[in-house]
Amino acid sequence: MFLRATVLLACGVSVAFAAKDPTKFPLRVTIIQVDEPMDMAGVPPSLYSNSHPAHGHGYGNVIDGEDARGFAFTYECDQRLTATMATGAYAGRWKTPTLRLEILGAVVGAKKQADCELKTTLHAGILEKINGSIVEVSQADLKHRIELHKRLEELAHPTDTELAHFPLRLMLLQSDWQPNKYVGGVTGNGRGNLVINTPAGANLRAVDFVALCPVALRNTVAQGAYEARWLQESTKLLVQAHAVGGGGASQCEFTTTLNADRVYAQTTSGELAVVSQGDYALLAAKPVVLPPTSIHPQIKPLLNNGDIATLNTAGMSSKVILAKIAESECAFDTSPRALEMLKKASVPDEVLVEMIKCSSRTH
Repeated sequence: MFLRATVLLACGVSVAFAAKDPTKFPLRVTIIQVDEPMDMAGVPPSLYSNSHPAHGHGYGNVIDGEDARGFAFTYECDQRLTATMATGAYAGRWKTPTLRLEILGAVVGAKKQADCELKTTLHAGILEKINGSIVEVSQADLKHRIELHKRLEELAHPTDTELAHFPLRLMLLQSDWQPNKYVGGVTGNGRGNLVINTPAGANLRAVDFVALCPVALRNTVAQGAYEARWLQESTKLLVQAHAVGGGGASQCEFTTTLNADRVYAQTTSGELAVVSQGDYALLAAKPVVLPPTSIHPQIKPLLNNGDIATLNTAGMSSKVILAKIAESECAFDTSPRALEMLKKASVPDEVLVEMIKCSSRTH
């Protein structure tokens, strides 16, 4: 990646034997493509004959401190010019600014440096080789990449992971993540519900997002949620990027679109539907009614941990949730780990106790 390019000269080169003084070459020059004429066998004549100077054309980038520009070039030199590796660069200097560029490189098998002059045509942006094609990247895009790379480093090594500073909870319901080959990490987009605690109880709000993360986040299930806080109210969210229920080692930055009046609900087919706050509360409280059969004329709805978490998150009171448990068959997981997760989801103790009682009756 261009952002990480550094100077790399061949090992074993001694400046004492150099034909040129490397300190007089302050620029870094990366060569991303070199094309030479070939003979009938498809071999450059300069490979096997000293009477044929190496010549050709290609593309590269010249780097002067923080400034970088792409260029096209032609050349004719005693030594063959090769493309630099991902972390390599030639030393260089302008002989005629923007038109003639002199570069310095090691001669393979010899303790000396050799120079080569390139006739250049400078571009406004930098050049990259993508899928075999040379592509120009604008200075604005380059600056944006550098800023994203710096931000990603900050997210990968956060200084504040104190849970008390992350009062929001993000239920990640749908997401798509792709590696970012330019700056590292991953970028993603998706949808979910943001849980905001209010004096009246927990409030859910539908949220759409795009995100930058060191690692991809998994979608949450049932009562799971990621800790979060606002970087900018309603538009930028900082999310703890750990596995749900585990310790946070990195963070993600979400650019969000928040809908204060809507909530995402999963349909029976697994798709997401957007519903009003009132309709969501009704859906969460509505029992699942199965048609009676000759064997089971009366079938109670089956209730699990996820149902309890959903009812609680929707703002149902303990009284309503306890009544729901009383009129339902239960399939609760009341293991210590499951109870811990429910407690983190702010399920009241009296509800947890009734879940344990219901499970013991069932078994």
